[in-house]
Amino acid sequence: MPFSQEKFDEIQRAIRLALVSTSLNDWERNFIRDMQAKLDRYGPRTCLSDKQYRQLMKLTRKYAEPKQEDVCRSRATSRRGLVQRRNRRRGWKPSIGLVLAVIALGFVVVYKGAERFPEYLGSAVVVSSNQEIVGRVTHVRDGDTIEVSGVPIRFGSLDCAESGTNAGERATARMRTLVAGQTLTCYLNGRTSYDRKIGSCRLGDGRDLGAIMIQEGYCRRFW
Repeated sequence: MPFSQEKFDEIQRAIRLALVSTSLNDWERNFIRDMQAKLDRYGPRTCLSDKQYRQLMKLTRKYAEPKQEDVCRSRATSRRGLVQRRNRRRGWKPSIGLVLAVIALGFVVVYKGAERFPEYLGSAVVVSSNQEIVGRVTHVRDGDTIEVSGVPIRFGSLDCAESGTNAGERATARMRTLVAGQTLTCYLNGRTSYDRKIGSCRLGDGRDLGAIMIQEGYCRRFW
């Protein structure tokens, strides 16, 4: 920052006292005069280099001890601080814990997405599954639960009306029609609901069963 007016006046007084002393040699006296001329010209906003400032303080120390730094020194310090901060940012490296947390979060997002939107995330469904079942449907419990090769499977993407309701009966009937005579490929993600394994199933032509039920309006997507 610039010299305050008080500090500027103090330096000027110290210079005047130093110039009337007899202890200075010619070079020192000429140097102080040059600094005085600069201060007179630019006032409190005078810009002194580090070397000039130190030399001036050395020669006038016994007359005054100003502590306020000049504009150039302050600006140089600010620039050095900015460069150091930029270098720290450039050299920043994520911790192992942060990397693991990001990986875990990404896995959760993919895992949940594969369960809720299997028709859009086909490859993620395969990667996130821990069991694959290929077989015929042995029983249709309702619109969102079937048994494939005797294994109860609850579709993670479906929310169908309860059995016993008109909407629930229609959804169950449509599911029976869709799977009749079909060999399904089902991907289970390891979660369970009561005795049912959570997952999704595809027809022989690759279409996702849950997506068909949603598109045709028999069920809603489970959130």
